[in-house]
Amino acid sequence: MNSLPTLKKSGAFRSMSLKSVLLIFLVSIVLTGCWKDRFDLDSISTPDTWNPDACGPLVHSKLTMKDILNDWDHNNLFQEDASGFLYLVYWNRVYSRSAAEMMAIPDQNINTSFPVTIGGPSPIPYGTDIVAPPYTRTYSFSMPNGEILDRVILNEMVSGIVGGSMVFQATSDLNHNATINISIPAATKAGQPFNENIEYTSGATLNTNINLSGYEIQFDNTLPNVNAIDITYTITVHGLGNANNFNYNFNLNESFQILSFHAMYGDFKQQPFSLPNDTVWLRIFDNNVYGLIDFENPYVHLWASNSMGIPVNLMMSNFRASSLVNAPYEVVVTGYPNPWTIAAPTLAQIGQTITTTHTMDKTNSNIKDAINLSPQKFIVDVAGLTNPAGGTSSNFVIDTNRLAVDVKVELPLYGRAWDFRLADTLDFEFGEDADMSKIEYMSFRVNTDNYFPVDGTIQVYFLDGSNVILDSLLIPAQQVIHAAPVGAGPDYRVTTAVHAMVESRIDQPRLTNLEPTRKVVVVGKLATISNGTQIVKIYSDYYLDFRLGIRAKFNVEF
Repeated sequence: MNSLPTLKKSGAFRSMSLKSVLLIFLVSIVLTGCWKDRFDLDSISTPDTWNPDACGPLVHSKLTMKDILNDWDHNNLFQEDASGFLYLVYWNRVYSRSAAEMMAIPDQNINTSFPVTIGGPSPIPYGTDIVAPPYTRTYSFSMPNGEILDRVILNEMVSGIVGGSMVFQATSDLNHNATINISIPAATKAGQPFNENIEYTSGATLNTNINLSGYEIQFDNTLPNVNAIDITYTITVHGLGNANNFNYNFNLNESFQILSFHAMYGDFKQQPFSLPNDTVWLRIFDNNVYGLIDFENPYVHLWASNSMGIPVNLMMSNFRASSLVNAPYEVVVTGYPNPWTIAAPTLAQIGQTITTTHTMDKTNSNIKDAINLSPQKFIVDVAGLTNPAGGTSSNFVIDTNRLAVDVKVELPLYGRAWDFRLADTLDFEFGEDADMSKIEYMSFRVNTDNYFPVDGTIQVYFLDGSNVILDSLLIPAQQVIHAAPVGAGPDYRVTTAVHAMVESRIDQPRLTNLEPTRKVVVVGKLATISNGTQIVKIYSDYYLDFRLGIRAKFNVEF
């Protein structure tokens, strides 16, 4: 659509040194004999100087619209329909969290203490075992948002990382050794209830962890119980011949820690969540320094993908298009659902992802105004609420389930542009040993055959290391691309290519003044046909045939 991608693609102004230019001249001389006069040995036999006049091609490139846009922004997607009509698509995931990130089972500190009564007044002989009456503790898991848990499956141990632990720091005044049996009938693994023994040594503090990885826990929610499980402790005392003090106390100081769930079922209540604003970049406008493109029918598509068994309401706020150069600089987007209800899979759909979509176009929103600001980015804040209907809910999550929100901006290349200005800065120098005083003049010629319905005016500025403008290539800036004519709608197809040629000559002392050049700034001004008054469409077979040649006259001393 303009000369900037051409220059980038060719590298002509990016790294072309004076030596490279001279080499191109020599090659073109050998191949084409492009001299003002034929080479004559006698012409340099007596004079001290000679004045060769050489010309040669620097760049010849034929670019389609895909080439130009891919060179400009190769990270995004270009789509075309059966006719070759092009769409430019930008997308970004503005929110994404897994169930494991959104929900967690906090550590549960149980701290069970209970008395143990055994035997009679006589000492317990060494080697004699006495089983104390079992003690059952009903413990209710505490959840941060009042979630009601029906069933939890803990993760298996992976790479040494457990799916949960039961931790003990037990003390007792028991003057005999003992075995503590812990039974949790509601926790099963491979069909077997949890049943573990830990050994207590008289007078010592017991410190131990029991691996809970892979266990499935069924909770009792029969009122008044909530998230309840029964834990039964049975103490078997191993006599050491010491006196029997009848009544002893056990302080287990036990807890459930690092409970990492694989799956969780229950009523997860209403939970708010939020994420700082995120951005969709529209890089086609990155180099826009002034002017607008009027896209006739842009779209913004919203996708919410939910594989968690939890319905969600999303609230988007401060949704805006932002431009650094075009007034009013921001347009607040309207026309999206707020709140936006996101569907969830049912138990019968576990493992599936349910997608909820909404599309904004010029008929149901102000998205056309927002896009026609030529914004560099869209910004949006996202917040949400689970189970928005309230009441009793039946929810589930697998740890890998995810809620994600994507925004896609779709720009059909259909519309018009006027006074749309672009600028790009490229590194450039003539060479450390360049002596521009040895060149009498340099003449640049640009030939274009344009199959785009776009006019283009270009200017190139030479800058020194302090970004001070030394000179410009074209005086004045000239139109190097002439718009190709288009046919009638609805196709608006180009009918024929249009040729244009521009030539610019730089003489002394301007050439010598260019020796400090370290950068060039390329500025382009674009407009669709008839100065942006006519609607056009861009197709994949449109092209720009761009040829840049150079001619120079040297003063060479012997």
